Amino acid sequence: MKIYFTTDPLSKREEDEIANGGFTPWIIDAKYGCVKNIRQLDMLLKFPDSNNVVVYTNALVAIDSKYLWNDTLGTHDLYLKNTTDNWLPVQSFTQRELRQSHNVLRMFLNNEFNTFGN
Repeated sequence: MKIYFTTDPLSKREEDEIANGGFTPWIIDAKYGCVKNIRQLDMLLKFPDSNNVVVYTNALVAIDSKYLWNDTLGTHDLYLKNTTDNWLPVQSFTQRELRQSHNVLRMFLNNEFNTFGN
């Protein structure tokens, strides 16, 4: 899954910005709670082509390798905004080589991602 994560409330402007990339994103809003968010993510993971599913969310539960890892690309498919409001892959925010075994959520919560990006 391609996950576009923000810590801000979800906005129609950002949703439209993501959709301009050619994909209409599934919206998963943290305000509906962890259980509902996990159910939605698990449902999307069952799609035959789940690597091409695009999700726009502010739910921390989405930052899990179960949902982020893209076997085809061999990378985490997580996108964050930098200080200039551009969506960049999570790898742009760290010097580490992110592997499937990395706990990206823990890294995020420990501020290991440089908020400026490259």
